[in-house]
Amino acid sequence: MNDWITIAYHVGPVEMVVLKDIFDEEGIPFVATGGNSPYPSIAAVQGGTKIQVQESDKERALEILKETGYLE
Repeated sequence: MNDWITIAYHVGPVEMVVLKDIFDEEGIPFVATGGNSPYPSIAAVQGGTKIQVQESDKERALEILKETGYLE
């Protein structure tokens, strides 16, 4: 079974577009959940926007986040 896992939280709309493009280029399925408010403080209360990938893509997805500077 290939479960979806969350690899990042509180991703902004610009970062989301950039990361989605990179994940698409890499062939990594990508899901964004939460953060339904345009106001950051409300989105944070809602749990923020989360990036999810399939568990089998976790390592490469984390590498991408590090390469793009999203994770240190």
